[in-house]
Amino acid sequence: MNMNILKKSTILITFIGLISFSACYLPEKSELDRNRVISEREIEQYLRERNLIAQRTSSGLYYVVKQNAGNPRRVEVGEQITMHYIASLLSGRIFDSTSVANNKPLTFAYSNNLALFPLGVREGLKLIGTGDRVLLLLPSHLGFASVQGGVPRDLISIVPPFAPLLYDITFLSIKSETELIEDYIREKGLTVNRRTESGVYVIERLLGNTGKKPENNNKVRVNYVGRFLDDRIFDQVNNFELTVRDGKLTGRIIKAWDEVVPNLEKGDKVTIICPSETAYGANGTTNIPPFTPLVFDIEMVDIITP
Repeated sequence: MNMNILKKSTILITFIGLISFSACYLPEKSELDRNRVISEREIEQYLRERNLIAQRTSSGLYYVVKQNAGNPRRVEVGEQITMHYIASLLSGRIFDSTSVANNKPLTFAYSNNLALFPLGVREGLKLIGTGDRVLLLLPSHLGFASVQGGVPRDLISIVPPFAPLLYDITFLSIKSETELIEDYIREKGLTVNRRTESGVYVIERLLGNTGKKPENNNKVRVNYVGRFLDDRIFDQVNNFELTVRDGKLTGRIIKAWDEVVPNLEKGDKVTIICPSETAYGANGTTNIPPFTPLVFDIEMVDIITP
């Protein structure tokens, strides 16, 4: 027997076997990929039936501009959006919306990790200007399949897990933190006496004129009220005690307080307006949203020498 032929046959059989083995174990398209294709077909059918012309982003988001107000400004991270929206299935069944009739739009600060909406809406918000009305059509991979935990529990009976979604969004305004703070100052008729190095606005309400400021290792007692720019109170404490060390406050204190409180005299009453970067920043807290400017009314009640 020709050994070369045997070697070639063995190689060929081995090669064919490897192909067959690989073919048997090729993973099927994932459920997400399959449903993405299905949902894209449903969206394209929806557009055809209504003679809508959509644009499509590289991620697969479809959007239709229904009204273009011509405003070139687009939202940046940390800016505040005020908008109306209607969220529905392609069948028209609404599962979420603001109240246009009662003039109750949604207002929030934009971030790349915005938990309010699925991934497709987060992307789409960056395409909209003030006064624009845009339809966002989300294939499954940009809908609730992109959200940790999937469809919210209260919507499970309404929204199938891989359903394409439709968001009809109208932008009312986009404002930066600086614009929001300046609007607040103007509407309240406030006079800003100074700004700190980090940009905290200081309004002097009453000066104690005692000449007594905290020194190193002194304790201070303050009364304070913390509010949002819409005047909702989120915190209020009397006789809050802090220690001043090396010109700063000890403990987990926001930057704005570090820049203001150690420089107050006993008896001083001030209002400070804190840009979010001097407060709780991009992360926020359990009761303070990310990128939220805050207002504090602070009274220096006492300075205690050890």
